[in-house]
Amino acid sequence: MRIRNEKDFWSGVMFVTIGVATIVIARDYGMGTLRSMGPGWFPTAIGTIMALLGAVIALRSLGRSGGTERIERIGLRELLLLALSIALFAFLLPRLGMVISVAILSLVAIFADHGFRMIEAVIITVSLVLLSWLIFALGLSVQMPVWPTVF
Repeated sequence: MRIRNEKDFWSGVMFVTIGVATIVIARDYGMGTLRSMGPGWFPTAIGTIMALLGAVIALRSLGRSGGTERIERIGLRELLLLALSIALFAFLLPRLGMVISVAILSLVAIFADHGFRMIEAVIITVSLVLLSWLIFALGLSVQMPVWPTVF
């Protein structure tokens, strides 16, 4: 047996690892019953599903024949821009509100793609801001500032 698709193999391993870690962490919480689920039931169920799906993905990437799909080189610039976009969002959300923070998150993350076009960036950003507002502010009534609190 050899790895035919490195991306799938390592993605599967990552899913198994996160799933098992979730199960291990959730074991300290009460499971409850199906009728009255405790705080450990949902993380255990999600961890189990993740681990099983990860195992299936990893096993399907193995085989005796066929070409090998290699993992491409990880771009440091792209990785740093994505990390920066998340850090900026976390820092700016309480100060500038959800609308501006999501817009900045989206625009910084889009710059990680070498082939982006400005019209696509604007469409994606406006869509994400609108969906975030509809889902989190209106739909779920999440308590967070929507607009800047400094004004």
